[in-house]
Amino acid sequence: MSQVITIGPDGTISGLDRKKNEGIDLKKMGYAQVVRASQIEWKETPTCRGYTIEFLTGPRAGTTLTVSEYKKYYNDTLPELLNPAEDNEMALFDDYSESVKVEIFLLDSDRLKGIF
Repeated sequence: MSQVITIGPDGTISGLDRKKNEGIDLKKMGYAQVVRASQIEWKETPTCRGYTIEFLTGPRAGTTLTVSEYKKYYNDTLPELLNPAEDNEMALFDDYSESVKVEIFLLDSDRLKGIF
């Protein structure tokens, strides 16, 4: 698993916080300001159920991942959606750990594009 780390012109280091032994602990590099970028929640209604990804900061702030947005990034390494045909609906995942993989992938993709 790779970890995307950004070093700004002023020397500021940023990246996603990772679990122990899953990447570099950026908090060990100096003063740390940790801000939640997204959250994963279980949603259950009469018409849908599954884990969703809601973005709290960055270019996607205030949005929930939709099926159509997911399809822009989907590749063989990402898990399948529970509802692959409903483009304007929330992307739903059956397994929490699968939704975490997608969350990290999307946030790191934005970081590599320089937009987060």
